Amino acid sequence: MKNFWMIRLSIGLLLVSSMSQISAENGRDHAITWHSSEEKRAAVNKSESTDKNILLDIKTAWGKNVPQLVEKSWTEENSILDFAGVSVNDSGQVVALDFHAWGLSVLPDCSMLKDLRSLDLSSNNLTGDMPAWICEVPELQ
Repeated sequence: MKNFWMIRLSIGLLLVSSMSQISAENGRDHAITWHSSEEKRAAVNKSESTDKNILLDIKTAWGKNVPQLVEKSWTEENSILDFAGVSVNDSGQVVALDFHAWGLSVLPDCSMLKDLRSLDLSSNNLTGDMPAWICEVPELQ
């Protein structure tokens, strides 16, 4: 008999935003300054190549089981910011993968994503033992 498992390593969605620190000058707090989406896109595009290549390798490893959302959005031409189910920090490193209800029956090895903090695998068709690589991601909560 197969072991059935579902794992949800993070509750809710991880929202990644770029925000400068509140600074105090002459004892007064200044307003929070948000970077524009264009500034974030430019910064991420400069440094996204490593994690983007890892995600493209994951897509390839899925083979014929690649989810449709991945097939359409995880492309060399797209920015990692446009990859379905992927959240990145301001440096372009993947910090969250949301695979909720993607109909997954095969879980790709995400151990190379060293900044991964959140992985949502709920409501999928995963069976068998939990893969060992989950313990290899140092930031995963």
